[in-house]
Amino acid sequence: MVSSFRLTQTTAQIEKEITKALVKEINYTFKSSIGKMISPIRRIVSSAIESSPVISELNSGTLRADFGVPKGKDVTSAIVASVAGSTSIEMRRFSSSGKKISGGIFVYIQPTNFANLLSLPAGETITEKGTRLPWLDWLLTLGDAVIIADFGVEYGSSGRSGQGHMTSKARPFKVKTSFSGTAGSNFITKALESHVGQIAKVIERSI
Repeated sequence: MVSSFRLTQTTAQIEKEITKALVKEINYTFKSSIGKMISPIRRIVSSAIESSPVISELNSGTLRADFGVPKGKDVTSAIVASVAGSTSIEMRRFSSSGKKISGGIFVYIQPTNFANLLSLPAGETITEKGTRLPWLDWLLTLGDAVIIADFGVEYGSSGRSGQGHMTSKARPFKVKTSFSGTAGSNFITKALESHVGQIAKVIERSI
C-alpha cells in the first residue's frame, strides 16, 4: 500500500504558523517566570550597593566627616533599601513579523531622576544653625564641582561626626574625585556594572 500526502500550505505559511506558535509559548513562559526573578535580583542589587566603597566611607570613613553625618547615625541602610526597592521588571510581549521575533524582558534599577533617594531624610544633614546640606545630591550629581568655596573639612576627632569639622583653612569643599558622581556615572551605576552577569543568570534560571 502506497500512501501519499499533499501539503495544502506553502513553506512560507508553515513557517509563519510555527513562528506564531513559538511566540505564544515564549509569551506564556516569560510571563509566568517574572514573579520568580524580582526577589533574587533585588538581593543582588542590595549586595552590590552595600559593597560599594562609597557606602563603606559613609559608614565609617572620610565621607562621613565630609558630610557631617552625626556620630552613630545610620544613613546607608535607607539608601541601599531604596535602590533595591526601585528594581522592577517589565515584559514587552513577543510578536513576530515575518521570520523576525521581537520583545523581551527589561530590568529597571534606580530611576535616573533619583527622586526616591533625594527624598530620603537620611540623605541630608542639618547643621546646628539649621542649614540644609543635601550631601546625597552632591554625591550623585555634582561630580568634582566646588560646592562650598569658603570652607573645607579638617579631619580629626571633632565635629558632629566625631571625625572632622569645617574650617576656612581647608577651603574649598567638594566631593573627593574617587567618590564623586554625575547623573550618568556614580557609585550606584559603578556598583551594578560588575553584577550584570549575575542578574542575567537569574533571568535564565527563572525561565
